[in-house]
Amino acid sequence: SDEDSDEEDYDSEDSDEEDADSEDYDEEDYNSGDSDEDDDSEDEDSSSENGEYLGTFTLTAYCWCAKCNGVAGQPTASGTTPVSGRTVAMGGVDFGTKLLINGNVYTVEDRGTPYGHVDIFMDSHEECLEFGMQYAEVYRVG
Repeated sequence: SDEDSDEEDYDSEDSDEEDADSEDYDEEDYNSGDSDEDDDSEDEDSSSENGEYLGTFTLTAYCWCAKCNGVAGQPTASGTTPVSGRTVAMGGVDFGTKLLINGNVYTVEDRGTPYGHVDIFMDSHEECLEFGMQYAEVYRVG
């Protein structure tokens, strides 16, 4: 891609770690129908074979470079070395949270984006530019 990156420069400093879990369900939500069948297939907060559905999130990508990180070659906010195919940044959940995105399981090891926006670590800035901004359904697994 020849276009300049419009991505924000993300820093790897810890942000407030508000827990955005919504695991307390109102029993009435699940007992309001006459059917004995599973009624939660349309419920966005439901669990499925994919894990706990969190929503349709914004996806972007970042790499080791100073443009993406502020300073090149920094460890993640959790202290790990970022790895392509494993490391993602997202606020609002604990470090170590596993997220299923487009068939891949990633681990939240970094910060820099709010809850609902996942920044996926990649090996090069060119890969990040090619990835651009996408949207995908995200599930918490494990």
